[in-house]
Amino acid sequence: METKVRRSAVGVVQVLALALAAISAAWALAWLLGPNGFNVIPLYRLGNALTWSDANGMPYEAVTVDGEAGGQTAAAATEIVGGLSDTANGTVGSTFFGDESYVVLYVSSAKEFLWMAVRAVPLLGVAGIWWLVARILGDIRRGDGFARKVERRIIAIGALVAVGSPLATFAQWKVADWLVSGSSASEIATAAPLNVNLSVVAMGLVIVAIGIAWQEVASMRRELEGLV
Repeated sequence: METKVRRSAVGVVQVLALALAAISAAWALAWLLGPNGFNVIPLYRLGNALTWSDANGMPYEAVTVDGEAGGQTAAAATEIVGGLSDTANGTVGSTFFGDESYVVLYVSSAKEFLWMAVRAVPLLGVAGIWWLVARILGDIRRGDGFARKVERRIIAIGALVAVGSPLATFAQWKVADWLVSGSSASEIATAAPLNVNLSVVAMGLVIVAIGIAWQEVASMRRELEGLV
């Protein structure tokens, strides 16, 4: 009875993983078929409701505004909100600082497609990760959790996270740098600096380590079963 309940719980989690894989794949498909891809689906009718507004709009990138223009942006924003004022309770208000902004890029269809691709492909990778998780849970549910294919899938998930995440970030930054440097905005702006999330890389390496440990445990289990 206990085993049946446990396997049912694993089955529920497996269905959830499959649902997340389907959502990620659908999101990638939205990018591919939307205005920045093949433009065959009018996503603007659905985008805001399904948080796919980025897939609906023009390509844009975060930039650092150089020189005096960057300072003027913050100064103008501070002036709009009124800046600071002295009161009986001390100085109150708010000020803006920094030189970061966003620029909308009106580029050729080929460049627009590339901008879309570096966002859609990582989503396919995420869908693949959830698919592997679902397959692992299916093996566990069938009592086959120590099979060699489970070890390989765990290590594959870790590798996808550890390597795929920084590669996706680098690809998006490289495309952003290329688009911004080739636009009229390049006179006063550069693409935002590359920022790789090392915590995600570390998490991927931990998953790889778990996969290797799982491999050793599974090997010991098979050896013990061979002695019985």
